[in-house]
Amino acid sequence: MTDDPQAQDASHDLLIDCRLTANGPRIVLIDCPADSGSSDAVAEAAPPYERTLRHIVKESPGGMSWGDGGPGSSDFALSLLTELFGAALAEAHHLNFKWDVVVNLPVRHATLKKSEIQRWLDNQVPA
Repeated sequence: MTDDPQAQDASHDLLIDCRLTANGPRIVLIDCPADSGSSDAVAEAAPPYERTLRHIVKESPGGMSWGDGGPGSSDFALSLLTELFGAALAEAHHLNFKWDVVVNLPVRHATLKKSEIQRWLDNQVPA
């Protein structure tokens, strides 16, 4: 496995696990097998590598959120796309990602896969 967060081989996907906890939002990126089935099963499986998403503060110094149209959701979209695809692409697409995806995530617990975000992104960028 590589330390490069953008590097990924076909046998692995990245699960983004978002939970609302008593201590506030918790967003964890988990490296997992691509064919692992249900997102919930993967999150329970104690994967080999996980890390917390770093908050890039642009609109919400109070933190990131999802499931609403506020500034925390903008920062979540920017932070996640930056982590997965780099700053330039994130800056160009984070607001559309916020309105198309992030606002629709359940507030208490949501999961996304990098492959799902890649499919969304492929529909945004002309070939």
